[in-house]
Amino acid sequence: MNYHEYQALFDKVLDTENPWHPYNSGGYLNYTRLNRSRMRRWDKQLELDPALSERLQQIKTPQHWIIITEPWCGDAAHIVPFLVRMAAENSLITYDIRLRDSEHSLIDAYLTNGAKSIPKLVVRDQHQTDIFT
Repeated sequence: MNYHEYQALFDKVLDTENPWHPYNSGGYLNYTRLNRSRMRRWDKQLELDPALSERLQQIKTPQHWIIITEPWCGDAAHIVPFLVRMAAENSLITYDIRLRDSEHSLIDAYLTNGAKSIPKLVVRDQHQTDIFT
């Protein structure tokens, strides 16, 4: 999904009378509400460092970024807007946002010390070979 679709997912979770697991728990629902607010704030305020923008613009071969996340993740609320904005700096960079909890096989390949830690960025080349995570 793209960033717009990811943002719409927050609204769907929060506007559903009886949300699905894990959002049927008050804690997860509150985290999602808070994270939507955090992301909106970053969308209005974030500015990339000019040196970072320049470095991103120097990428000369296609890259595909996979951002593994979930709306309830507080760390992701602060990082995903930056990753999306970074990808926008170069037309050779495409991205896709994937949900950790619904695409288990993907996150299982990128565990952090045995844990399904998110957010996770997987960068692949044009042949779908991982460059780095």
